[in-house]
Amino acid sequence: MIIAFDPLKIQKRSLSSDFPLIQYGDSFCVCGQPQKADLEELKKEKWDLILNLRNPEEMSALDFKMEELCEILGLDYQIIPILQESVLNKEALKKINTLIKSGDYKKIVIHCAVGGRAVLALIACFVLSKECQLEDVPEIASHFGFQSPQMINNLMQALI
Repeated sequence: MIIAFDPLKIQKRSLSSDFPLIQYGDSFCVCGQPQKADLEELKKEKWDLILNLRNPEEMSALDFKMEELCEILGLDYQIIPILQESVLNKEALKKINTLIKSGDYKKIVIHCAVGGRAVLALIACFVLSKECQLEDVPEIASHFGFQSPQMINNLMQALI
C-alpha cells in the first residue's frame, strides 16, 4: 500500500461514544486509547488491524485485556511500541512502515495513549515511503493538529 500525503484526506470525527479520532482517507485512523465500545464500533466499520504503539506497562490501567477483546471481535491486533526512554525508535517506525506497505490490511487503526505517537507514526510512514521529504514533517504535523515542536524534532531525528 502506497501512502502519499494529501491534507484533503484528513477528517476529524468521533465514534458514537464521542471517542475522537482522525481518519486519513479510507485506510488509516489515528487515535488515543480505544475502549471496549470503541473497538466494537471500529469492527462494525470494517477496520481490520488495531496497531498499538504503547509500551506494555502503559496498558495495565485498562479494565480489559485489549488483545483478548480484539481476538473475540475478530480484529487483528499488533503491538509495536515506538518510544524508548522518551525517544522515538527508528526500527519500530520502519517495522510499522513495512507492515503498512505489505498490503495485508485494508483499514488500520493506529493508537497510543492520546493519539500523538499515532500521528507521528503515520507521518513517519509518509517519509519512509518516500512520499514526502523530511523537511515536510512540521507542515504535515500541523495539518493533523499536532503541535509539539519537541516531538516533531524527535521524529525528524529518528528518521535521519
